[in-house]
Amino acid sequence: MKLLNEGKYFSKKLEMLDFIVENLDKDIRWATALSILIQEDICIKEYTKNTPHYITTDASEVFSKFDVYNEGYDPYIEITKLLQKYSFLEGNCCEIGAGDYPRLAELVIPEIKLNHGSLTIYEPEILFADIENVTVVKEKFTKDIDIKNFDTLYGLYPCDATIPILDKAFEEDKNLMLAFCPCNHSTKEHQKWIGDYWAEDVCMDYREKYGKEAEIINWPSYTGIDLPIMIRKSSKYKKKKR
Repeated sequence: MKLLNEGKYFSKKLEMLDFIVENLDKDIRWATALSILIQEDICIKEYTKNTPHYITTDASEVFSKFDVYNEGYDPYIEITKLLQKYSFLEGNCCEIGAGDYPRLAELVIPEIKLNHGSLTIYEPEILFADIENVTVVKEKFTKDIDIKNFDTLYGLYPCDATIPILDKAFEEDKNLMLAFCPCNHSTKEHQKWIGDYWAEDVCMDYREKYGKEAEIINWPSYTGIDLPIMIRKSSKYKKKKR
């Protein structure tokens, strides 16, 4: 099965283009690139590869917003399900690397509100920052960020922020859910392999350092995504779940 539902895609194509045009003032490059991609049906035409990573993050956010993925292939919905499964949408949450359009925040904020928690986003490139009940910080997430008031750190494809997120979660005893991106972000500490294997390299290093505290899970098989997700449960979380 292809990632996008062609029936939904073509029925909502004009809506997606209208949405992009309405937000042209936010970033002309973002709007132009997405308009061309959708106007020329590039994602539909290239889906013979059937790989989730063929879609750019900008496009995937819009496709999720307009619900044109086939069931089970929307990464934002699937990560939301995992956050719910682990009860990580309780307390004060911090999302890192939300992208231009914070689709994941849009999906999780209703449950966070229901649980009387809060959500803060760290994303320097965010274009849609006016999400109700969400605090947006247009900064890169680094090891210097104060996270003492957060219970959970999570990120979907956080790219360069990956190592700072992991280090902060382990060193400061926070819940963690990090879905690795397919990029190579090698550093002196993590350069054993390159390209598609960088995420596995990082997971292996953290497993060696923290043992079972660094839990590695896979995306559900039906998504077609073959990248790891790292989970960590804080001592506060473990006590609560006893």
